Amino acid sequence: MKLLGLASLFVATVLGTSTFEISPNFRSPKNILFSCMYGGSSHVSWVISILDELSLRGHTTFYLTTDGQIKFAKDYPSITSNSIGPSLSKEEHDRFMEELSSKPIVEGIKSMLERLTIKFPHEYVSNLEYIKSNNIDLVICDSFNSPCIEAAIKSKIPFLATSSFAQGKDASAPYINNDLSNMKNPTTEFMSLKERISDMIINPVKYTIMLYTTINSQKKMYKKFGIKPALQAYRKSKDSVKLVNSAFGFEQGRPLGPLMELVGPILPKTYQELTPELKSYLDAHRRVAYVAFGQHAIGKESDGRLVLTGLLEAIERNDLDGVIWATRGIDRMFPSHITTESNTTYDVKTFYEGTEKVMFINWAPQMAILHHPATSMFITHGGAGSLYESFYSGVRVIVYPFFMDQPGAAKTMEKNGVGLMLERHVSQTEANKIIQKVALDEGGKFQLNTERFKALVQIRSQCGVARSADIIEEVLFTHNGTHVPHRWDVKRNMTFIKASNLDIYMFLVVFLGCFGYGIKSLFTVPKKLKTI
Repeated sequence: MKLLGLASLFVATVLGTSTFEISPNFRSPKNILFSCMYGGSSHVSWVISILDELSLRGHTTFYLTTDGQIKFAKDYPSITSNSIGPSLSKEEHDRFMEELSSKPIVEGIKSMLERLTIKFPHEYVSNLEYIKSNNIDLVICDSFNSPCIEAAIKSKIPFLATSSFAQGKDASAPYINNDLSNMKNPTTEFMSLKERISDMIINPVKYTIMLYTTINSQKKMYKKFGIKPALQAYRKSKDSVKLVNSAFGFEQGRPLGPLMELVGPILPKTYQELTPELKSYLDAHRRVAYVAFGQHAIGKESDGRLVLTGLLEAIERNDLDGVIWATRGIDRMFPSHITTESNTTYDVKTFYEGTEKVMFINWAPQMAILHHPATSMFITHGGAGSLYESFYSGVRVIVYPFFMDQPGAAKTMEKNGVGLMLERHVSQTEANKIIQKVALDEGGKFQLNTERFKALVQIRSQCGVARSADIIEEVLFTHNGTHVPHRWDVKRNMTFIKASNLDIYMFLVVFLGCFGYGIKSLFTVPKKLKTI
């Protein structure tokens, strides 16, 4: 009876217990601005997706840019988009990209700094006025958008920096090369002592001397606006959260600071379908190589000859049965004729009309082509967006890098075993071998590793937008003034000696030294003095 009574009491207690669901109530509508003037889709599209998510959460979102980049938000009516005017003309853009592609990295950086310095006054004032007129609460700045960062600092509002690769102090380590001047080798793992001395000591001094006049001009211009200059824009964001559209695998494994967030890869939700012409071509083939070098790279005729000859050789060997090349209308990249080792001569002009073997198109629905089962390999410049789309589709790569972070990306992909790097200066024989090796993929090693990265990209892309929006709201609702000190590395409050525990090691050395000396003294028999 007693047991039955206890059981009845337990049932009554359980049935009588009510539950409730918790829900967040911290949120209030805010005005959020994303400002990006250059860089193309890899700098913009993924952030636009985040703005769209923030709009769904009740915030008012804005996108400030230039005429050439406003198109990236055309499918997002929830975002208010405005342009400050024209960016670079097509002629200026092409000339600048040719300089980046053909000149040493320091000359490319110099050219970029000069252009940014000229544009700074208009862009800075435009950002400043836009922030004020729209009562902006938080700004998202592209990491290369110095005018945006300076405008946020001047307006005394919090900001986040966005990038397609991790850079700055929060992403650094002694063995990581993430500065624009040394990114051709992503790590020092395979660098000789001589190369490391050159990259870490000699080149920084040499580059500083070469860039002195340009940097000095930039400093003078900054001072006119009452701005304290910094050598790199990202140094001004040292206290702010950084959102990086990347993941380990594309980034080298190392510890990251608490202000650095790898939120990628973030990809658009929808893409354009294949045109009937492309679908018909792909359906009729089984092993197609797709070639595209992004929105910015401007290749020379030597580039077109090297890659196209290698592809034609692969078709003749039956390693491939078709090529689709998105040329962007850059005709000067190709010779009029190409002759292969079999002494077969091809009239390149016919490729623009489309042949059974090679199809040149001005613009391509890239993701749709990569998604088609006939596409077996992708020859790319190594841009982040192109790599993500390729691996999401499970297509192995050959990376043909041109400038900036692309050589480093090529070496990372080669290290990951998802393809090979094809450098611009190699011989035709070597280029043919590289294309053949990836096209054949004997043993399936490249495709096996590509399937691993397919899983990585698809998994990470599922929640990247929501995670990024969470981080932005964290800054919005937890900032103290303009910063989020709860994310700051605690070592900034300590001396270097204390943060590194050097005082403990010094104490230990002194203690062991004294202890050892004491033991030695204890067991050392003093010598007797001789008597006369």
